[in-house]
Amino acid sequence: MDSRSRTDPVEQVYDHRIRGVGVIMVQAERRMHAHAGCWFMLASLTPPTLMVAVPQEFAAATLIPESGRFTVSLAAEDQMGVVDQFFAGLPTPDEFFAGTLVTAPSGQPALGGSPGIFDCAVAGRWDLGDSLLVAGVVQAAGAERPDLPNLTVNAIQARTDAPPKLELPRHALPVPATTPPSVALNEAAGAVYTRRRFGPLLVAAGSPGAAAQGTTRAAMQVSHDPPRFLWSMPEDDALAVALTAGGGWSLTLTEGDAEPDEPARWVDAARFSWMDGEPLADGPRPYFAGVGPERLEAPTLPHDVLWLGRVEHFGRGGTDRSSL
Repeated sequence: MDSRSRTDPVEQVYDHRIRGVGVIMVQAERRMHAHAGCWFMLASLTPPTLMVAVPQEFAAATLIPESGRFTVSLAAEDQMGVVDQFFAGLPTPDEFFAGTLVTAPSGQPALGGSPGIFDCAVAGRWDLGDSLLVAGVVQAAGAERPDLPNLTVNAIQARTDAPPKLELPRHALPVPATTPPSVALNEAAGAVYTRRRFGPLLVAAGSPGAAAQGTTRAAMQVSHDPPRFLWSMPEDDALAVALTAGGGWSLTLTEGDAEPDEPARWVDAARFSWMDGEPLADGPRPYFAGVGPERLEAPTLPHDVLWLGRVEHFGRGGTDRSSL
């Protein structure tokens, strides 16, 4: 779903995770950019904060800091055709966006007919080289069609009738001539985010014989070169303490990534083996692992900690192990 996924070896593993598709939009002055993607996550509920990673070659990487605002809209299952247009080229904003845009309370564009819209104000930025990581405090959230299921990357990849051209729009476009209708957003961000389909991950960290672990949906890939993952944990969590010690870490996809009702049961059942100082969940589950994750300073997240880990090994449990 992004510009370099075909050349990233980690993608072959990450593709097993359920990932709900969103549309990231931004407008600054008379220019706008919109693209479909899955590199976003709800990192905190207090205040509600979305993390979004945008490829640096996309105009949004310039427009988001310039605007100080952006929106993330969940794509609905019946909006496959709308998402297709992002891969087929954009003729003009008026042709592409006719009937598909609404205006969020901040004045930013958003996807009409979405199961969930987040209207965000920029609260932090990190240059990751090939991508720009942005923290956006959610100012308003809601939906026009809250009962529709979220479209997933997995559903797009399973298609046999995908558009022949698969290239996301990189350049800014002029805004539509007619201002899209306003949309009312009056729900809690956490409640809206539960409509996103997103498989949980098992996070482990520590040293041999002293691993801490937990499950989270607040984790995502944020760069290709090198492959890195971002995840969020409560400040006082035992796992955060283990991560602070700078030991090994791993992210393991839950079984089938089928979004079980009780993902915590994977924690109770997990056994860990240790390879090169990294705690890996046993069994044939896809995983990513590394050592010494970096803690990102985020003053706007008073109760949660952001961790950035460079992938050094990945694959499936057992002997299926690749190194970067």
